[in-house]
Amino acid sequence: MIFYDFMCKISVEQSHDNLVKAFQDPVPSKRTVERWYLDFRRERMSLQDEARSGRLSTAVTPETIAAAETLIREDSRINYEQFAETLKIGKAAINTILHDYLGVRRLCGGRWIPHNLSEMQFEQG
Repeated sequence: MIFYDFMCKISVEQSHDNLVKAFQDPVPSKRTVERWYLDFRRERMSLQDEARSGRLSTAVTPETIAAAETLIREDSRINYEQFAETLKIGKAAINTILHDYLGVRRLCGGRWIPHNLSEMQFEQG
């Protein structure tokens, strides 16, 4: 809509008002509409996001899952900071890998164990 309004030579204010009328809440701020207009004036006509360098969109891959499992086998007392440092991924991804993929939880002693231990296995530690 913003691009269409720009091409029709509608003002930034009117374009923002059109967004509010069409979508009510939430809509981009007036400042965001101004930035888009500026980009269009600079002949950035593509509506696609520009390529960005940096971290991958997802750190939860079969490779990182396997690496996390190996780390737990080598040291069952490994902590989140050590996972993050070794695997070069964030704590949220580590949490997803540990709980959703590997099905482990942390004991009071700091060891990672499978969620589905029997009572006898749990007592044996």
